[in-house]
Amino acid sequence: MVFVKGVNFDVAKEAIKQPLIFKRSLLSIAGPVGEVKLTKDCVRVTCLSPRQKTALLNTADWNGKFISVTEPWSRRVPAAARPASSTRLVHGIIFGVSTELTDADVAAKVNADSARRLTKWTDRQSIPTQNIVIGFSGELPQYV
Repeated sequence: MVFVKGVNFDVAKEAIKQPLIFKRSLLSIAGPVGEVKLTKDCVRVTCLSPRQKTALLNTADWNGKFISVTEPWSRRVPAAARPASSTRLVHGIIFGVSTELTDADVAAKVNADSARRLTKWTDRQSIPTQNIVIGFSGELPQYV
C-alpha cells in the first residue's frame, strides 16, 4: 500500500474531476492495482506486487505535476497474526537531536524499540526537526 499526495495540488480532487485520466495514468505507471481509495487530500493505492509498489514509490511526476508517494507511517498487523499478549510501547521525546543522525542510529544508540523523527510543514514541504519520538517495551529510562 502507498499514499499518493500532490505537491501544490490536491491529487484526490484531480481524481474526482477526471477519473478516466487518473486511471489511465495509474495503469501506465503500475499496471492493474488493487483498491484505490480517495482520502482527504491523497489517494491510497493497494499494490498487488512489490514491483508495483517500487514503481509507484519511484514516481515523482503525475501528468506534468509533482507528486509525493510514500508508504504508510505505521504498518498494522492483522489481529489474527498478532500475539495474544503483545506489549505496548511506552513513548518519549528526545529534543535537540542532529538531523544528520537517522532514526535507526538514534534507536540503536539509546536501545529503543522504535524511533521516528518529527517533521514540520513549511511552505507545503516536510522539514525534519531535531525532535525524535522513541519507544520502549518496558519503562522509559530517566536519561538517554
